[in-house]
Amino acid sequence: MSHPMTAVFPPELVGLLERVEARLQEQAASRDPDLEAWTAEPLAAGGKRIRPLLLLTAFQACHGTRQPTAPALEQAVEAAVAIELVHTASLVHDDIMDEAKERRGRPSTYHAHGRDAALLVGDYLFTQAFALAARLPKGAMDLTADACRRLCEGQLREQRLHGDPAVTRADYAAVIRDKTACLLSAATAIGATMADAPPETVQALFDYGEAVGQAFQVLDDVLDVAGDPQWTGKPAGTDYLAGTRSSPYLHHEERGGTLPPAEARRREDFPAVRKQLFESGAVAASQLEAGAYTQRALLRLEGLPPGPARDALAGLAELLMERAQ
Repeated sequence: MSHPMTAVFPPELVGLLERVEARLQEQAASRDPDLEAWTAEPLAAGGKRIRPLLLLTAFQACHGTRQPTAPALEQAVEAAVAIELVHTASLVHDDIMDEAKERRGRPSTYHAHGRDAALLVGDYLFTQAFALAARLPKGAMDLTADACRRLCEGQLREQRLHGDPAVTRADYAAVIRDKTACLLSAATAIGATMADAPPETVQALFDYGEAVGQAFQVLDDVLDVAGDPQWTGKPAGTDYLAGTRSSPYLHHEERGGTLPPAEARRREDFPAVRKQLFESGAVAASQLEAGAYTQRALLRLEGLPPGPARDALAGLAELLMERAQ
């Protein structure tokens, strides 16, 4: 777990991910060997597992310096598995909608096995997630269900960002709040719920996760313009070519900038577009936007008891602020 997004967490919390990982791999089990094999692939593709880690860290943060009981910790691990299953299912379905060929450096389920197989794999992962969530306290179950509703709503809103000149900053904010941030806010709030935290603490950690998720997305938008493909692992200018009006492009338009319609855009034109986005101040404005979200996240941690887990949550927000500068 050497990724900078996880380096701020204490080793004992990162170590819990080994238990999460083992339980995740078990969720591919099926009476149909093809479905089992296809489901195992996106689960084995890895990722930062930031949602399970946030859930477990929020759970620990609500205990302060007290150690949770072994049964309570085991149930929190199950909740972390459920939220990562929902995330993985959403990625499988996203790749169908985007007709994506790759996911995390591997062929996507859609590309490898076809649309119908990918639909079934995504559905199976959602079903496995709710089989676990059904055994959690009602508050955790409700938060998981609400996150899934918001995922669907956010996905629909995201389609309107593609080339629609009527899209506003409020539309963009709604997309990143629901589609991107919903599982992070659910994770932190579920962690607090599993720790029997009072309602105001659950809400504070929900707000923290939401703000962190919004900052993540704005920074991803910035990296799509300014990032080095050798570091990000994907070519720059994806949003430009797709006609997606993400944060830097909205800021550019607000400053009087114009760009060709989506159907007329070419990859070879992107270096000149990147130059426009920097010169108009759009990239800097997006960096400030991400910084504002991370500052909001930090403020919501003030009521938590001191301890390594709270420090880890603050450290993640501070790392995002550094990346936004």
